[in-house]
Amino acid sequence: MTKVLTTILLFFVLAGTSAFAQNYLAPKANVAPSIDGLANESCWQEAAWAPMDQLWLGTLVDAADFSGKYKLTWNADKLFILVEVTDNVLFDNYSDPLQHWWDDDCVEVFVDENHSGGNHQYNYNAFAYHVSTLYDAVDLGVDQNPHLYNDHFSVKRTKNGNVYTWEMALTLYTDAFVFGAQSNSVANLVANKLLGFSLAYCDNDGGGTRESFIGSRVVAPADKDRSWIDASVFGGVELIESTVNIIEINSLPNGNVLYPNPSNGQLNFKTDANSALESIEIVNSSGQVIANYSGDTLIANSIDVGFLPTGVYFVKFQNAGASTYKMLMKNE
Repeated sequence: MTKVLTTILLFFVLAGTSAFAQNYLAPKANVAPSIDGLANESCWQEAAWAPMDQLWLGTLVDAADFSGKYKLTWNADKLFILVEVTDNVLFDNYSDPLQHWWDDDCVEVFVDENHSGGNHQYNYNAFAYHVSTLYDAVDLGVDQNPHLYNDHFSVKRTKNGNVYTWEMALTLYTDAFVFGAQSNSVANLVANKLLGFSLAYCDNDGGGTRESFIGSRVVAPADKDRSWIDASVFGGVELIESTVNIIEINSLPNGNVLYPNPSNGQLNFKTDANSALESIEIVNSSGQVIANYSGDTLIANSIDVGFLPTGVYFVKFQNAGASTYKMLMKNE
């Protein structure tokens, strides 16, 4: 299969919802990108864009003022982040990076290495890095004061008119991280690992405070100012092998439906009445078949997926010679 199929699959999974409620699938980079802001490596071509289009705080912005999107890829050592924003005014008002860091233009990276959720305001259960236009990365520490975590990042930004491309390499640490320690435990990045992850952008057009805070996922109104405190409102990222392109996609549209999705046990399905269902397979993000159902098992229009580990899977419907895939998110 070609890289085109990888792109088609990821587009099918990611681009169909502006709310982006499902986990982002980040393909592995066989060769790490150079952090130069150019993003011209093949690993970026295999990753899909996802939107940053949710107003979390402040005033609504139009496309001329701000628009944003991002991609992710990874290797065993780092998570690579590509952010493209259109911003009519790039503004940094506070010379001290530890003063009002949230009120200057910045990309905010929320990451929870083990997807544990929970409080991270004054601990390292998760991080809420504010990456400034000067490449300073700020978060709160256990002493309840802001600190610089610049050694966690490599960052480069380029400009083309009002379009800014931020390319980042992030080293992920476990929740045993101790600020100022001579060494800390670095997270092991492997295929099928699930991360807690969201992105946001603080947009300031020249005032004393930011005008807008735009995030990458839909959150409840009560949670729009909680990502810097509670990792339970983060989105999710699943690290996948690029071998996902072994999955054949013969036909994308059909009448097959899965519910509830996400699921934590019983999974129901409906299929196109005009196309006989021959079998169902559960496929992981590396293209491996985890389970196969056929014959009488399909009569009840329900299967049990409680045995699956938490993560993202594909359900392959075989209908009268045509294969189609639906994404399934398995909850705990």
